[in-house]
Amino acid sequence: MPKISFKKILERYEIKKEGVEKKEIVEEKPKIPKEKKNKIKPSALKKVEPVPTPKLSIKPVPSPKPFVIPKEVQVVCFKVADEEYGINILNVVRVVENQETTPLPHLPSFVLGVIHLLGKVVPVIDLKKRLNISSTHKPEMIIIVKIGNEEVGVLVDVLTGIVKLAESDQHPLPHPFADREPGYLTGIGRLDNRIIILLDVEQTLKPSEVEELSVELRKTTGNKVFS
Repeated sequence: MPKISFKKILERYEIKKEGVEKKEIVEEKPKIPKEKKNKIKPSALKKVEPVPTPKLSIKPVPSPKPFVIPKEVQVVCFKVADEEYGINILNVVRVVENQETTPLPHLPSFVLGVIHLLGKVVPVIDLKKRLNISSTHKPEMIIIVKIGNEEVGVLVDVLTGIVKLAESDQHPLPHPFADREPGYLTGIGRLDNRIIILLDVEQTLKPSEVEELSVELRKTTGNKVFS
């Protein structure tokens, strides 16, 4: 029998032993089963209903209340000759006593001239001439009114006070009388036994007259009275 060296036996043993250990190590590793993917049949799927969009309830924003014209108006009353007139108090700036005016050339006959009032040059209109009224009454007062953005003086005989006219107290001009007027007069106020002719001061000067007055005042005083 051939003699086998110990070394070779040991080597064979080590190889065998190593193979057993490897085998044991491999066996010790548990096999992890693969997860089975559950296939869902299309028939098993439930139909998802779309979620309805909620309807927004938008309440309309209330519009602001329309501006209501006051049914009652206050007027500053005065006399020219034997007739009583009235101007809306919103157009009146102040009232001053009649004073000497400085005449200016090349102006309409109804423009008396200018006065210096609180640092301003204010043209003065003779209302009698503007309305073609002949009278011997001596004018006593000048009513400073707003025409556009400027102040103009209106020469009158005497003030008679401030009154309130309700809507029922205001009446249109009679047709024959209204046809003859160039737009200065807007109506008639009836209060007790008084008849007050309502005057629109903003119509007492035509645009062409405003321009003419403005040019002459610039030439004479160097100031622009009208814009």
